[in-house]
Parts: sequence; structure tokens; C-alpha cells
Amino acid sequence: RGATLTSVLFAAFAISNTVQGVGPFTAGPLNDSLILLVCFTVLISITGLVLSADLAERDDLRNLSTRWRELVSSWLALLAALCMTVIAWHLMSSDTEQRAADQFYRITAETRFRIATRMNDIAAILQGAQGLFAASRSVRRDEWKAYVASLNVEQRFPEISYIGFAPRVETSAKDALIREVRAAGFVDFTIWPASQLPEVFPVLYVEPASSRNRRALGYDMLSEPVRRAAMLRARDSGDPVASGKVELVQNVVEETQAGTLMYLPVYRNDALHTTLLLRRAGLSGYVFGAFRIADLVQVTIGDNASSLRVEVFDGASTDTAALMYTSDPSPVSRTHLAMPETALPIEMGKHQWMLRFSALPEFEHMVDRQKAQLVLITGAVIILLLFTLMRSLAFTTENALGLANQMTAE
Repeated sequence: RGATLTSVLFAAFAISNTVQGVGPFTAGPLNDSLILLVCFTVLISITGLVLSADLAERDDLRNLSTRWRELVSSWLALLAALCMTVIAWHLMSSDTEQRAADQFYRITAETRFRIATRMNDIAAILQGAQGLFAASRSVRRDEWKAYVASLNVEQRFPEISYIGFAPRVETSAKDALIREVRAAGFVDFTIWPASQLPEVFPVLYVEPASSRNRRALGYDMLSEPVRRAAMLRARDSGDPVASGKVELVQNVVEETQAGTLMYLPVYRNDALHTTLLLRRAGLSGYVFGAFRIADLVQVTIGDNASSLRVEVFDGASTDTAALMYTSDPSPVSRTHLAMPETALPIEMGKHQWMLRFSALPEFEHMVDRQKAQLVLITGAVIILLLFTLMRSLAFTTENALGLANQMTAE
């Protein structure tokens, strides 16, 4: 009765804490938690039964008081062995958690590296386009198309919506440019939106020239503050510069995907651009790449999409207002791993993003906890069986000796 009551109390305490999310049995998915809880309850119950049986058999022997030291020592040995098993289980569980954490951080670091690599590749493409303009007095539309086609952008860089060129156009030359482009077959071409600035930078070339991408033709990128800030920084530095979060003009109405652009200035061939003033005076336009952040992340995250949540923030903070993209818009389910999320900064063409990674339940399901459970179950069962066997042999010997002494006396 005492062993039964103790087992019930221990089981009730363990179940109550597990339901409330407290204790060692919550360190894992529901299935693993239930397995550990059942193992603990069974272990406590069987241990109580074994000790009760041991005490009951000793009560049948004479001179129990003289064997109390042996009784305590054997029970302590049993409990010590069980404690060693639990410690081994805990160490193996901790090692499993650490391995999972190492895998998580490795995946996040690889994803960050892949995103940075893709952005560097885009910058290299723009530098090649810059060289194309540097090698020619004027790049015709067909030459631009041939250059972009040679890059096989649609296959190698599916995250890139298009690669474009925007010339520097004085306000007085806007009408002449519109007539020239319309005469080349783009009868609907116009420079938009209306601007009061002394110069405009309308999108003149876009490749691949799909009907979707052609929506961007004529768009004055200098008219939008986020784009303008990136363009001015690129002009002054001469380096590739990524913009902040923007809505790409070729998006259809129902799309809400955030995008970004990377700009690289093109200077006149007859002008020096070794100083800030010379770069500003010699600017003739920009080559740029436009891409959606969702496509960029999906290309880089690969097979880890179902187990990892990636959030991209514009700037150095992870405030909700700065969120540009999330790979999993649903609320993140609580995981029991030691790395719920991690944030890594990344510089994208002189513009900083913050990447935040969270482990989804699918990632936790890949963690192998069965080895630790196997150690706990098999270790406890073997120890209890050995204890029962040894006590059975000891009782058999004592009973035989007692019977022999009785027969001798008779």
C-alpha cells in the first residue's frame, strides 16, 4: 500500500507539471514527452513493487533487525544504479540537444552565406553591364538584350525580376527621348510619374522583356524616396548599392511581395570620376537589378524551408514595421529546443538587412531522441532485473540455510 500510494503521488506530480509545461518531460514534441512520462511512471511503480517484494520476503526471515544494514545497503545500491541510468539519459539528451543546436546554427549560417553570395553575384552582373557601357559610346537595345541573354538570368538567377538601365535625362530632353523610344516600337512609352526635379532617370531597358517587366518602362526611379537614396549613394561612391524595401512597379495589384533593387552608376566615358564632384558631374545613368525578396530567400533556403522560418528585416532592427519578408507567416509554434531564434546581420550592397531564423516544429521532429530514451528504458529494466535476480538468489540461499539448520536441530 505504501509503494502504491508513493507511485500514485509521483505520477500525479509528474503529469500535473507536464500538462503545465514544466519539468524534464516537456523537452521535446508531445510524443517524446508522453514516452518519457510513461517511462518515469512505470519506472517508479516497478521500483516500488521490487522494494516492497524485497521487504516482504525479508519479513519472513528471522532476525530482520540484524540484517537492516544489509537491507539499506542493497536498496542504496539499487537507487544509485538507477540514478546513474538517469544521469546517462540526461547526458545523452543534452548531447542530442547540443547537436540539434549546432545543426540549427550551421543551417542559419549557410543560409546567410548563400544570400550574401547571391547578392554578390548580382553585383558582379551589374559590374559586367557597367563594363559594357564603358566599352561603347552608346549601348543599343539589342546589344543590351544580347548581354542579358548571355547571362541566362532566368535559369541561373530566378530571383532576379529583370536587369535594367536608366539614363540620366535632363527635363528639357524628356520629350525627345519619348519620341525616340516610341519610334522604336514602344508606342505607349512615357516618363512617369510627373516630376518637378531638373533631371529624371526613367527605366529605358529591361531584360527579360516580358509583358510584366515592361510595366516598369519609363518609370522615373528618382521620384521615389527609397530608390533615390540608394541611387545617390551609388552615384557618390561608385559602388553597387542596394535599396531598402520597395514595391516593384511590375507587380500586379494582388501582389504584396516586397522587393529591392541594386544600383551601379554608369559614368560618361570622356569624364573622370576619381572624386565626389567628378562622379556627380560625370554620371550618365544606372544599371540595376530588381528582385523580389521572397524569391531570393526561397532560392537560398532550399530543402530547409519546412523546418526553418526566415524573416528579413530592412535595417538593423527586428521591429515588425521593418519586416520585409517571412517564409512562414503563421505564428511560430513553441519548440522545446535551446535555440528558439537567432538574428544575423548581413550587408547587401552597402545596405544592411537583419535575418532572423526560427526553428519550426518540423525541425524538432528531426532531432533523434530515441537513443536517450532507449538508454533510460533498457538501463532501468536491466538494473531492476539484476536486482530481482540477485535478491532471489540471496533469499533462496538464506531459506536453504535456515531449512538445513532446522533439520540439523531436529
